[in-house]
Amino acid sequence: MVQSAPKFELRPGADDRTAHQAEVMLTVTYGLHLLGMLTALPLVVASIIAHVRFFMLDTETTERAHYRYLVETFWFGVIANIIGAALTVVVIGFVVLAIAWIWMVWRFVRGWLRMREGQGPR
Repeated sequence: MVQSAPKFELRPGADDRTAHQAEVMLTVTYGLHLLGMLTALPLVVASIIAHVRFFMLDTETTERAHYRYLVETFWFGVIANIIGAALTVVVIGFVVLAIAWIWMVWRFVRGWLRMREGQGPR
């Protein structure tokens, strides 16, 4: 009988139900971030969830690392979008906005895929 490798734990020592709930919550948060790239409201909701979950988890776990990754991506994206919007007066702003959008989508997809593989975000 072939055994699969044990899945990396988001929360070490957690029971299966808690680990599954953590994975579902992260999947929802990543999904809302991606949906938020099309409309702003899901991005704001996802950011609130990520901030709350990040501060709720007091020990450094893979789950907390993913929430930190989401929070960092959100805030760097906000800053890049503000700079890009200010620079639209001189056409380079549109390039900055496009690069920021692509970068954020790439980070959200990459983080979600790494979470599905049971790895940390980086």
